[in-house]
Amino acid sequence: MPEQQSALMRLYRHLTGHPEIIIGLILLLSIYTRYTITYFGNPERLVIPDQYYQGPVRGNDWRMTVMDQADRVIAGIKPDLSMGYGYGFTLPAVAAMSAVRSAGYCAPASTGSCTYWGYLLFVSSALFLQAGLMLTAVKRPEALKIAILFFAVFLLGIPGARGIETGNLDILLSAIVGFALIGSLRSPGRPRLTSLITGLVFGWLINIKLFIGALLPAVVFAVPQPAFAVAGILIGHVLVNTLPALFGIMPDYLFPLSTSLYALAPMSEALFRGYPHGNNTLLGTAAGMVGALGFSGTRTGNFFTRAFALLLGIAVFVPPAAYLYRGISRNAGSIRGIRADFLRTAGRGAGLLRRNRENTAILFSAAGVAAMNLIPAMAYDYRLYYALPVIYLMLNRFAPGSDGLRLTYLTVYLFLLRTVWILKGRTMNIFLYAFFVMILLTAVRAYLPADHTGKKRGHP
Repeated sequence: MPEQQSALMRLYRHLTGHPEIIIGLILLLSIYTRYTITYFGNPERLVIPDQYYQGPVRGNDWRMTVMDQADRVIAGIKPDLSMGYGYGFTLPAVAAMSAVRSAGYCAPASTGSCTYWGYLLFVSSALFLQAGLMLTAVKRPEALKIAILFFAVFLLGIPGARGIETGNLDILLSAIVGFALIGSLRSPGRPRLTSLITGLVFGWLINIKLFIGALLPAVVFAVPQPAFAVAGILIGHVLVNTLPALFGIMPDYLFPLSTSLYALAPMSEALFRGYPHGNNTLLGTAAGMVGALGFSGTRTGNFFTRAFALLLGIAVFVPPAAYLYRGISRNAGSIRGIRADFLRTAGRGAGLLRRNRENTAILFSAAGVAAMNLIPAMAYDYRLYYALPVIYLMLNRFAPGSDGLRLTYLTVYLFLLRTVWILKGRTMNIFLYAFFVMILLTAVRAYLPADHTGKKRGHP
């Protein structure tokens, strides 16, 4: 057993000691599988992997969720509930479309060409923001090299390419989330104003996609003045849902919740009838497992789907939670009674929350990213864009040679293996779920100080 442990330790240190080589190999694998689809899939024509994965229409999400909804608001009609979007992005699109039309362009009859040019502008802006986020978040020269290579592999892989292909808003919103978190952590002065602006930004974002609310705990602990952040979130929410009155639409302050619930109900039932390919949630993956057993769409299949989803959730979230509790309660002393021990541990955890905002933000951001990708009924690959700012913060957080940085490298490897172009292989979700376990464990490692882990940790 000691020899096996030492061999595993040597392998671990070798893999994490040369991240550029490992990521480079994953890059070659991603390119090879992508070219395999392009040139060897059909003997009569070339196949574009992005379209093969998504469908025949490029920018479909952009057209349905932005352009079509903006036209409805301009006409004084409430946005379509089935799209699952609030007013947050529709209103800026309405302002831009109205300005362009007042200049004599983009008439309703030419919506197709406007959608195309709007899609190009949107994707280009999103990618520039993503690159800017990486350069802003990662300050260490050695970590920046890894981050650049990581970003390139991600964009070439399935999640990055699919977000670009569909024109989904997540490729832009995830960058805005990253800038808001980093700005609140590194703002040198004006803590109240910084906290208020960060709250306003997230109040606006939640009115675009409600699941971004999973990152609210990270926001509250990242800002220097949490009360001002909460006030900003409420003000942003009320403001975004009041502005539609300018177009004759009655304000509806529960509209973001209504859209999410409307979209969730039919999707959850569809999961039990068949496996929507690319859906990475606990229910989606469990439905695929049940479908492979031949029980899809049956009452037995529904039961097994929920049971498998629960087991997957336990496998992902319980180990990091146990590690967190063990780290907080370490050396807490002998206390009689479960209640007293819990209160003592909670008190130590609260002390850690106040000790380092960046570590706390990393922990809650990782938990939020895992929750938004796994807990809903439907979440496709482009939602993995929200993991990028968390990985950048981790790369920048740990010192060279530290255990935390090695754990971060393993997290990156698992994440990038999910980007390989094996389109119909559900087994690739094994790497995705392992990634969520690893990113949570690494976030806990960043959150716990040395005296709670028993090991010395590198610091920037």
